[in-house]
Amino acid sequence: KTETQFPGWPVKVSQWDNDGRPAVAMLPELDIQGQEDAVVQVLNEATGEVEFTVRIDGTKFQPKVAAKGSYTVIVSDPDTNRRVEIKHLDATPGNREKRSVS
Repeated sequence: KTETQFPGWPVKVSQWDNDGRPAVAMLPELDIQGQEDAVVQVLNEATGEVEFTVRIDGTKFQPKVAAKGSYTVIVSDPDTNRRVEIKHLDATPGNREKRSVS
């Protein structure tokens, strides 16, 4: 017998459900070499604001953002202090560009 606090609980929520803005553009797909499950932070260069920070699953990730424009992406591993910063990435609808990160 499974007992829960409320019927239907626990509810699983994707981390992407926390951002109510629709994704209208994509940055290049990142192929992260030599590191699994990196932390990826995306910064909007026009506003200087952090769009999001997420620990990815695996080595490939294509960031989606709420506006076209130029972004900085920081790929890091907090356990080893490894950090790579890529500036001036263009976010466009249907972006098919790929970027290797080592």
